[in-house]
Amino acid sequence: TPSSGTLTNCTGLPVAGGGTAISTYTTGDLLYASATNVLSKLAKGNPNDVLTQGASVPSWAAPAPAAQQLVLLGTGTASARSTLNFTSLITSAYSNYLFVVESIRPSTTAYFGMKVSADNGSTWTPVGYSQTALLNMNDNATAPTYGFTAGTQSPLKLTNTASSSSYFSGQILFFNPLSAQADAGVVRSNLSTGGVAFWDTIGGAWNTAVLNAVQFLPSAGNFTSGKIYLYGVKNT
Repeated sequence: TPSSGTLTNCTGLPVAGGGTAISTYTTGDLLYASATNVLSKLAKGNPNDVLTQGASVPSWAAPAPAAQQLVLLGTGTASARSTLNFTSLITSAYSNYLFVVESIRPSTTAYFGMKVSADNGSTWTPVGYSQTALLNMNDNATAPTYGFTAGTQSPLKLTNTASSSSYFSGQILFFNPLSAQADAGVVRSNLSTGGVAFWDTIGGAWNTAVLNAVQFLPSAGNFTSGKIYLYGVKNT
């Protein structure tokens, strides 16, 4: 064994001797053990690829898309309509649902109401809705108002009244409609009437039926414009 000198190996120092047995590389190459005592090169992947591990060797792959927590299931468009119905969209694919209300305008002074159905919209639960609501006026003067109605509302009242020059906007969460439990179809909504008043509501039909359709309606007249979007909410 020489004490000094230059070690030259034109074909690459073998793995057993502490080398790689590879004599050339390209920018971005990665070394990995492709078998016992065998090193191989993994060429660089595409921009933003991620390194993944297969059954035995690594490889590059495009990143998995981010999981969607909200999935758009349907859209209701108001145009001289007395109701906006969402049928055949509430299924076992989701446990909870989100309705996004976008500038729904009434034709006359009315509040924003909601009914539910246990037969996919053939009939709508006419009475028996309960509601707890907190009303805040955007005038820096009026104190918040709290109210409770037990089992007598029809439809479920989700806002205060608004005139034809105003509109309803906000969101409505519809919990566990298919559970057939006492809490099936609990509703939690946050809606405003033209940015003047804000309603925070918890309510529902309080029955043990499987609920599979929802209807929105003004307490008088029609909806003249605006949209309501229905989303399924993933659990994970």
